[in-house]
Amino acid sequence: MIMSSRGDGAAERVLGALRRRGAYLVGSDEPSGGGAPGSKAGGAPGSKAGGTPGSKAGGTPVLWWDNGDYPARSRITASFTGGERRLLLDTDTGTIDLSQITAVWRSRPSGPQAADTITEPSRRAHVKLQAEVMLTGCGAC
Repeated sequence: MIMSSRGDGAAERVLGALRRRGAYLVGSDEPSGGGAPGSKAGGAPGSKAGGTPGSKAGGTPVLWWDNGDYPARSRITASFTGGERRLLLDTDTGTIDLSQITAVWRSRPSGPQAADTITEPSRRAHVKLQAEVMLTGCGAC
């Protein structure tokens, strides 16, 4: 997973290096184009949540996600069933089971943003704080 804001040149270079090693970018919401349109993040095109890592011709799937999309344009859902914990990240391009993530490259993500429909400044600040706590475990870190 690449966690960075769109247009981050360093993240683009990391993605390029990963692609040269056979990785592929999942989803159609990618910053540099050329991914697998209609794919579900975390697996081969058309797979269900989580997918099978490395299932596209042996390559490794890479998800580019900017936490600035959270919680306005993406959701994280937790489920606790049968002693098993799952966190699902729902984006415009699909759903990924975060338990399938084996590495995160974080470079200048833009930070959580409230939805545009939340206009009152103190409520926007509260949404941002709660989202930061959800993503980092600390609102002031």
